[in-house]
Amino acid sequence: MTERPRILEVDALRGFALAGILVVNVLTTAGPPGIRGGLADVHAADGAVEWLVVLLAQSKFYLLFSFLFGYSFTLQMDSAARAGARFVPRMSRRLAGLSVLGLAHAVLLYSGDILMMYALCGLVLLAARNAGPAKARRAALGVYGVAGGFLLLVGLGAALFDPGDLSESAAVKAELTAAYRGGFTEVVGANIRALTDIVAALPLMGGYVVAAFLIGFVA
Repeated sequence: MTERPRILEVDALRGFALAGILVVNVLTTAGPPGIRGGLADVHAADGAVEWLVVLLAQSKFYLLFSFLFGYSFTLQMDSAARAGARFVPRMSRRLAGLSVLGLAHAVLLYSGDILMMYALCGLVLLAARNAGPAKARRAALGVYGVAGGFLLLVGLGAALFDPGDLSESAAVKAELTAAYRGGFTEVVGANIRALTDIVAALPLMGGYVVAAFLIGFVA
């Protein structure tokens, strides 16, 4: 069997997406805005950089990376077919490995992990692997609409109802920041306590990830 050469354009786009994600994560790991002081209390140049990152990079590169995940899914299907291997067990093992890697990353390094979400949302692609482009496109638009509507309701609820004691939220952020400035055990403990945030983010962001997966699959 002759191995097909890698598609360099896909690799280049994936590297470009990872570079953008790195820029966003540098800002994220600097701490929550409330801990950093907020845009009003920082140097004008710092505020301008933060504004540019939010405008040009925040969420944009995650979208591209998710699109490429769905696009590469079809390449994995072709690779399994050429090798005469069963695709579902092969892809299931890869998604399981991705979830383990994501869990280790979330516990040992940084709670803002995306790999576990990718592993779970990848199951949707696995289930939709035999869908035609038209069905996958309609599903992507439907998922995107539902996710957007859900996020809109969450935002309206936060605007209309009392958000609770903001000082308590600031105290939690301060405690998390202090833990990250501590030793290894403090970081791991804080990350374990923050795992619930990853679960809570799944219904909020999972729909957008699935929609991008499906559009990449169609492409």
